[in-house]
Amino acid sequence: MVRVEKSVIIKKPVKEVFAYSQDLDNYPKWAGMSIQRLEGPDNVVGSRFLSVHKFLGKEMKMTMEITAFKENEIWAAKSIEGPVQLEGTMTYRKVPEGTKITMVGEGETKGFFQLAEGVVASSMEKSYEESLNRLKSILEGS
Repeated sequence: MVRVEKSVIIKKPVKEVFAYSQDLDNYPKWAGMSIQRLEGPDNVVGSRFLSVHKFLGKEMKMTMEITAFKENEIWAAKSIEGPVQLEGTMTYRKVPEGTKITMVGEGETKGFFQLAEGVVASSMEKSYEESLNRLKSILEGS
């Protein structure tokens, strides 16, 4: 089992951070992955999308299903197909400096990824940190 949690504070209102980060067209800009809509409208529980990104030098495709969505508060999804059984959650909280966004990823690895679970965890940590820092940089204009 792998669990990674990373947070960042962005000096922008929750509404702005949430709107930008949950626009699927913006994911390649800050999260380093491409998204293809499969079923249902964006950001509705039960909707599905395909995420494609490089992980440990391999292209990884996962069909994801949105499991929680409350505007300006939470977005969560789980993989229903792919090499890793992953559940990801993003929470948004108003803080005096702006918005605290927290990404949590939990998953069970299989196949190649199970053999390198420690490397998977460390790679996920790096990926989450880089993604959140890109998001912060984009939204704060730095």
